[in-house]
Amino acid sequence: MRVLAGNKSALPLHFLLEGVMKKAMLFFVLASSALTLGGCASWPSDTRYVQIVDQQKIELVERWARGNNTQVIWVTTPTRSVPALGS
Repeated sequence: MRVLAGNKSALPLHFLLEGVMKKAMLFFVLASSALTLGGCASWPSDTRYVQIVDQQKIELVERWARGNNTQVIWVTTPTRSVPALGS
């Protein structure tokens, strides 16, 4: 490592650029991953089927909870696929 005269704390330029390149590569990997995952999440599902709330599953779980003195708080209600009308 070459030290500049009178300034022993100065770092070589290639060392500084190496850190910048690592950050740029990390940013590129994270950005491309986010775009890829976002694209998959918005991919159209099969239009022959629609998602409806699964009332049977809700009733089953709620009945079990009442029998076991437990409260259920639904964050996301269960759904099931059914054929769409006209399919």
